[in-house]
Amino acid sequence: MKNRTLLFYILVFVFLSICIGYLTQFTGLNHDFSDVITYMRLAYLGIEILIILKILHLIIKTEAKELIKKIAISSIALLSLIIILEGVFMFVPRSHGGGGQESLAARLWFSKYWEVNGLGYRDAEVKPEQDKNKFNIMVIGDSFVAGHGIKDPTKRFSNLLQNKLSTSYKVHNLGLNGADTQAEYSKLVQFPIKPSLIILVHHPNDIERVPRPQTSIGDTRKKMKMLKASLLAFSIHESLFKNSYLLNYFFWKFYPVTSLDSDVDTAGKEYFASKAGQSSHLSAYLNEDIFKQHLQNLHQFVLLSREESIPLIVILFPETWDETIEFSKTYTNQPITAFFTRQNVSVLDLYETLSQLPVRDRIVNNNDAHPSELTHQKVAELLYNYLKTSKFID
Repeated sequence: MKNRTLLFYILVFVFLSICIGYLTQFTGLNHDFSDVITYMRLAYLGIEILIILKILHLIIKTEAKELIKKIAISSIALLSLIIILEGVFMFVPRSHGGGGQESLAARLWFSKYWEVNGLGYRDAEVKPEQDKNKFNIMVIGDSFVAGHGIKDPTKRFSNLLQNKLSTSYKVHNLGLNGADTQAEYSKLVQFPIKPSLIILVHHPNDIERVPRPQTSIGDTRKKMKMLKASLLAFSIHESLFKNSYLLNYFFWKFYPVTSLDSDVDTAGKEYFASKAGQSSHLSAYLNEDIFKQHLQNLHQFVLLSREESIPLIVILFPETWDETIEFSKTYTNQPITAFFTRQNVSVLDLYETLSQLPVRDRIVNNNDAHPSELTHQKVAELLYNYLKTSKFID
């Protein structure tokens, strides 16, 4: 009878563990629903603690050998600790590069810190009637502008710039995670307020979606994603690392997130021209046809600036990893600077500013290569001084 009772509690424990794992998939959804799931998960974890205490009680009362009892007690104590830590890590957010769809901690981060306005931007609600008579500065870009990894949006360089300006100026943040140059242009022309000044922020990965041969970067990235998904056996990956906040947190915390697909100190032209470097967007800058198309996409902003008589400033971020910052300086920022200079467009290349910062101060964390709060401060100061000395603002 005791053995049957013990088996019953073990089966209940396993069933609850499956339910807890299943509920993990709802992490990061709308706040109200996500909160309900969190409370359910905590309740299940609490019940599991009670169940393993009951199992411990039953084991102690059996006639098993003392050694077996000691092993069982130790195992249950360890399991209890794991359950408690699982509950704790349900509330530990951590920003992770790539949008945070694979890391549970990153999904928690987005759920806690990411709010958007009616147009989908991480910015205040747009008020055309109120702002139409102001000097409207549009800062357009991807996640580097949106503030990926920055908990408080007021600490982004666009907000810091706004703080330095009078109330007659309005800075709009048109940053969207994952946006490329064409998407940025489309969003800009659709914005309900006409810009007085356009600040286009470019990052090397803006070239990613330029059409390319099937065997090029896009195809390689799919293969790399499939390879990464198969790093662990399917059952382990799905049931443990994917559905446990504790294990998932440490798996992604120590997963090597760099700009490279192999362990090298510095990646130059030879690396990105080779097969090993083809999975990186940086290899596209060595492809004349792809780069030419990317410049044509950027030229849309120049044409808009001329047709609408709107001043245009381009900010160029380099890669933020030490391994690739030099490459992006030479093969991304320098030729793009030359292109815009020929078009009489002002360019701010951030290479010198960022390269002077240690990488730990330059980026959000070792899993997120987006600009840190310190980097945003540096960019805001540089941009404000440039706007002032160049007479873009009073």
